[in-house]
Amino acid sequence: MTSFPFAFAVALTAPPASGEIRLDAGPPYVDLVTRAWLQNLTTDGLDVRRALLAQPIGTLIYVQDRADHLVYVALVITAPALEAAGYLEIPVSCSEASTPALGAGPVEAFFLPAAVPVTPPDNDPVLVTMAVAKDHLRITDTAHDPDVTQKLAAASSSIRDYLKGRNDPTWTPDTAPPWIQAAVLLLLAHLYEHRGDEFGAAADNDDRVWSAIANLCRRSRDPALA
Repeated sequence: MTSFPFAFAVALTAPPASGEIRLDAGPPYVDLVTRAWLQNLTTDGLDVRRALLAQPIGTLIYVQDRADHLVYVALVITAPALEAAGYLEIPVSCSEASTPALGAGPVEAFFLPAAVPVTPPDNDPVLVTMAVAKDHLRITDTAHDPDVTQKLAAASSSIRDYLKGRNDPTWTPDTAPPWIQAAVLLLLAHLYEHRGDEFGAAADNDDRVWSAIANLCRRSRDPALA
């Protein structure tokens, strides 16, 4: 996933002004938007022309208000970008949008690869359903599904590894013990909120999380051998 800072404009025609992103239709956006226009230069002066041209069909463009992450519009690239003088025209469809709608102002444009379902091996299924995972993370949209799916698989696999021989490979979200599911959700939230860019005192979060996981899994884990 990559992201770039832009200024969202409510104007519905090209060309976009400096650092702007514009759409060819207004609220409610869904089933109305067919084009997005993005300046080659972001609001911080970064030339992202090549990066935008490299985005494949199916990529999700998640445009989020920088002051309120609950205000957004989710676009899907439907055809290759077209070059114009200083900006790109990207054919898109709108899959989802918030209420209230985006207003003019600073936004962050996230570019997420086309969703590819992560299917765990049959003998090592995830331990929590996607619906429960998203509810735990307080996510109500579908824009983050690829990221949550990947991290849910990683959290489930990590907890299974931690249990060693006490892991039951036949466990599913319907049969895994509640304390095991709680451990998965605890690790999932940690992976989702801390993406490896924190150091110093913040790194202590790892120790606290795994200490809590150890307490939850104590009755279901083989002791470590010296």
